[in-house]
Amino acid sequence: MEAFFVMLPFVVGIGGGVFLAYAGLMAKQRRRELLHVERMRSLELGKELPPIPIEEPVGDAYGNLKAAIILLFLGFAFLLGAGATEEKEMAVPAVICGSLGFAFLLIHWIVPKAAGKRTTPASSSVSGVIVRDVSPPAE
Repeated sequence: MEAFFVMLPFVVGIGGGVFLAYAGLMAKQRRRELLHVERMRSLELGKELPPIPIEEPVGDAYGNLKAAIILLFLGFAFLLGAGATEEKEMAVPAVICGSLGFAFLLIHWIVPKAAGKRTTPASSSVSGVIVRDVSPPAE
């Protein structure tokens, strides 16, 4: 039973990370499908094609929060491992991971508020894709 509680934070942390990565990939795939459908419909109706969105690397608005959650779970897992095996050496990585996780959590919440704004992927799009018109100028 001890092993279950020791492994639970690792399983939840890794499983959550895999789920978030999968959800992000599926959202990106869905955006591409919607863009394709929109362009095909414009061609069928004889309308001007919408501008092609160019995906520029945009900072992840929740990168610090993700790092905080992962490090806090990792610290909690080390703490459970130290308690279950009674090895006091495992408390050191628990304190380090927990402290880093707490620091990333503070960075996520304090820094954007101090700057007066909340970090979002892009102001032009919720999905993080910046749309730039790359079609030739009309003559």
